[in-house]
Amino acid sequence: MIAIWGLAAEGGDPEAIETPFGAVKFTRGAVGGRKAVFLKRNGDARARVAATVELDAQRVIAVFAALSLRPELSAGAVLTPVDVLDQTRSGPTTFFEGCGLGYVQMTPPFCPQLRATLASGLPADASADAIVAACPARAITLAEARAWSALGADVAAWGLAPEWNLARELERCYAPLLLVGESTQAALPLLERALQTVQPEPECGCSRLNPGAHRALGDERRTWVQSCAALARDD
Repeated sequence: MIAIWGLAAEGGDPEAIETPFGAVKFTRGAVGGRKAVFLKRNGDARARVAATVELDAQRVIAVFAALSLRPELSAGAVLTPVDVLDQTRSGPTTFFEGCGLGYVQMTPPFCPQLRATLASGLPADASADAIVAACPARAITLAEARAWSALGADVAAWGLAPEWNLARELERCYAPLLLVGESTQAALPLLERALQTVQPEPECGCSRLNPGAHRALGDERRTWVQSCAALARDD
C-alpha cells in the first residue's frame, strides 16, 4: 500500500479513520498498478502520519505545489529534492515529546529508494540534487526568498515540515514530489509512470530508523502512536 498526500483521488468514496490526534479523511484508489490511499494535507500532521500507519501504508509520496527560488526553475518544473532546509517555527515537531525517543537519522532526510523511484518518472532534464525550503503557511517575503536561496534552497514548499520529520519518526518511507507553478493533480501522470517500477517491498532501511522506540516500545508502530498520545494527554 502506498499513501499519497496532497493529491485527490479520481473517483472513490470518501472514508474516515480515527486517530488519537484527530479524524483523517481519505479515499482509496490505484496508481501505476499499485493500491494507494489518498490523504489531504489538513489538520494535525500527526493524525495524517498515524492514519498512514493504521492503514498499513509503509511508503508515503508527498505532493506539493512549490515556489521557485531560482530563475532557471520556471513553471512546469518537477523535482524530487534530495535535502530540506526547515524554515518553519511552529507546529508539533515530534511524536515523542519529553521521552527522548524521536531522534532519527536525517542524512538523507527522505527515503532514497522511493526518491529514486519517483525520479525515474521525471523528465530527463529534471533537477537531481535540488534542496527545498520548508516554509510557513503564509505568503513569504522577498527577503525570505532571497535568504533561502542564499542558503542553497532551490524551491520553497508549505506543508513539508513538520510532516516529513513526523513520518520518519514512525519509520515511513517518505519522499516529496514538487511541482513549480502547477496544480498537484499534474503529478498523476508522473506517478503512474514511476510507480510501475517500484519494488514490491522496500529495501531501504527506513523500517529501522528509530532504534530507541523499538527498544522502549517494541516493534508495533500502532503501539508507538498510542503511547505518544497517552504522553500528550498526561502533559
